[in-house]
Amino acid sequence: MAYGKARSYASRRKYGRGKRKAYKPPSARKTNVPIARTLKRKRAPQTRPARNTRALYQLSRQVKSLQLARAGSYQKSYQYVEVAGTQLKKLHPLIFTLNDFTVYGHVMTSSIDASGVPQVTSTYTWQAVQDPMYQANLTAPQFSYWANAKDDYVSDIQYRPIQATLTFDVFDNSSSFNEPEFWVRVDVVKQRKIIAQTPTHNLNLPWNASALGNMATQGIEKNRWNKEYFSVIMTKWIKITKEDFGNQHKQGVLHGRTSFKFNFPAKTLKVDADQKLYPSAAGVDGTPLTQDFETNIPQRDKVFVVINSSLDGDSNHKMIIRRFISWRDLNGVAA
Repeated sequence: MAYGKARSYASRRKYGRGKRKAYKPPSARKTNVPIARTLKRKRAPQTRPARNTRALYQLSRQVKSLQLARAGSYQKSYQYVEVAGTQLKKLHPLIFTLNDFTVYGHVMTSSIDASGVPQVTSTYTWQAVQDPMYQANLTAPQFSYWANAKDDYVSDIQYRPIQATLTFDVFDNSSSFNEPEFWVRVDVVKQRKIIAQTPTHNLNLPWNASALGNMATQGIEKNRWNKEYFSVIMTKWIKITKEDFGNQHKQGVLHGRTSFKFNFPAKTLKVDADQKLYPSAAGVDGTPLTQDFETNIPQRDKVFVVINSSLDGDSNHKMIIRRFISWRDLNGVAA
């Protein structure tokens, strides 16, 4: 050829129109050779990053301890109130603030004046429960588990509530076997829609508690919670039925009980943190301004317990409320 050596028959067959290769399916092709080569390559054993678990756990506990130390020492108290049966009225519920541990936290009775305006009265004060064995002079104070039950006092400046365990006992001392059955309803609620108090609107608790009556009745007049204004956390019932009369009447006293435990969010309630001073008639005398839980704690942070009854007030009944409360503060008195 004019331009170089002629190609041989073999080369023409290799690069030219030779015999076609047999078709191989994709599974037979060597398309995954790089991946297979990588998989066959020896790898170093995988190891977890070094972590000192014990040190991390200890550090987290130390941080938690420092946070709790800022809130104050752990304190507790075991208290009770005894409510007369004449205050168990279906139209006028009892009410108290669950997270108010101060000396101003009372169990209040509700009423309506002649002009139709709801009112509340601080009727019952929480009393410390002493050890029954110590009260009965059966054990000396150094052998009592609850000898210092009333020695912890919550701060009136600020405190952080931890937990409250409440027990409600209702007793019927009636000697009549034909007495009608009755119910006691306990609701734990928070207010959702809060309206500023004016002469035309006063819908905030505890002052408007009488508007929450008739919750424990069974007739068509039974009241119910308006979820636009309230968030109902829990509801507990005490029911004394005809069966209870038959089973317990021989013992002379009918008894019903309910209880619940409530854990509070980790939030400090500043009852009187600023310690403001007010001027007296003779000038600034340095007397602290009268402030308490009701005036200084926002309404959205309060938790209320509302107690309704199907009774109309009867001296044959009574209710005992016990509460075991715990909190932390820097200014209170710890036992």
